Amino acid sequence: MFNNPKVFTNISKLTQHIELADRSTILASRTETVRIKLSHFLLDLSDCLLTFQVLDKNDNLIVKGSFKGGNFKVNTENELALTTISHSNQSLTLHQATGHPSPEYLNKMFPKSNVQNFLCDSCNLCKITKYLFKGSFPLPQQKLQFLHMDLFGPV
Repeated sequence: MFNNPKVFTNISKLTQHIELADRSTILASRTETVRIKLSHFLLDLSDCLLTFQVLDKNDNLIVKGSFKGGNFKVNTENELALTTISHSNQSLTLHQATGHPSPEYLNKMFPKSNVQNFLCDSCNLCKITKYLFKGSFPLPQQKLQFLHMDLFGPV
């Protein structure tokens, strides 16, 4: 998979038969571990199976797992609770999650949520209306002399 020996962090000898897709077998003579660091993810490729580790910004292990036999497995040996803090407007998030109802209807749906004023870009775009043409056109003298189209371009 890699032809540069510097990417291998661990090389050990073994004797193991590997069955290929056509049911033939080959002999593996060694196992190698490759470590690839991508921003907050540290990937380990070993034994032709994908093993991954998710690290935080301080290189602390958050999750470790593997992909074996077509199944994605996450090791749950370490109990760890993760939380996120949202700095966005909770009323706007609730509005978007419930299908963009009006603030009055949102208060009826969730009376204890204390819905505050918010500005939804999607709702504002949907409320844009076209302007009617207030000018006049000359009367055509024959068919298809003039074409009138009602155009509405990008907003």
